[in-house]
Amino acid sequence: MRKCVSALLLVFAISCLAHSKKPKIDKFIPPAQSHGKAISGYGCDKQHVTDSTSTSKPSSVWTLILWAQYGDDHKRYWQKSYDTYQVPIKSSVKSSGETVKDGGAIGAYETDAYDFGAMDEACSLWAAQVKASLKTKANGAEVK
Repeated sequence: MRKCVSALLLVFAISCLAHSKKPKIDKFIPPAQSHGKAISGYGCDKQHVTDSTSTSKPSSVWTLILWAQYGDDHKRYWQKSYDTYQVPIKSSVKSSGETVKDGGAIGAYETDAYDFGAMDEACSLWAAQVKASLKTKANGAEVK
């Protein structure tokens, strides 16, 4: 019973974090150089935290991870968690086919679809900020 209550409290706490005010993207800009190497790539990853089926609408909690690679060997010297999102889950049941005799489903299976729209939008905004910051030197002159 105690473990169940602890698990419910954890899911509730994560859900509250998912509804919190989003952090400012410009505070998550990676440095142009790290470990003596120039930035060679950047992007976002989605990390699954937990599923919540206790509410009327099933949802899943995900964290958006921002990262930057440096140098030719593409090592990730910079990585930060941006925010936590509560993502709605839409479940559907599909089948591999129908029987000839009565048309019943053969090999029914359930699939889940996640709406990552808010996470994808945050990643796009962040990537645009990173790209803009890489085009400008510290003194404000544009890099060509």
